[in-house]
Amino acid sequence: MNEKDFYLKIDEALGADPGTVTGQEKLDDTDTFDSIAMMEILVFLDEDFEIEMTPEKIIEHGTVQALFQKLFP
Repeated sequence: MNEKDFYLKIDEALGADPGTVTGQEKLDDTDTFDSIAMMEILVFLDEDFEIEMTPEKIIEHGTVQALFQKLFP
C-alpha cells in the first residue's frame, strides 16, 4: 500500500473528504476521531493486511504518517 492510499483509508474512517488527511495529523487531535473511527481503522488493518493492533498502539505512533511508516517500512 502506498502512503496516499493509506491516507485515503484514514479519511474514510474519519468521515472526512478524500484528500483531507496529509499525514501530519494526530488521530486523537482530529475533530472526527472517535471510537467508531478507531474500530474502522483496526478492521481495515486486520482485514486488508492481517495487522492486529490495539487502539493504544495506534495512538502511540503520533501522526498518521508515523503510523504508516511503522506499518509499511
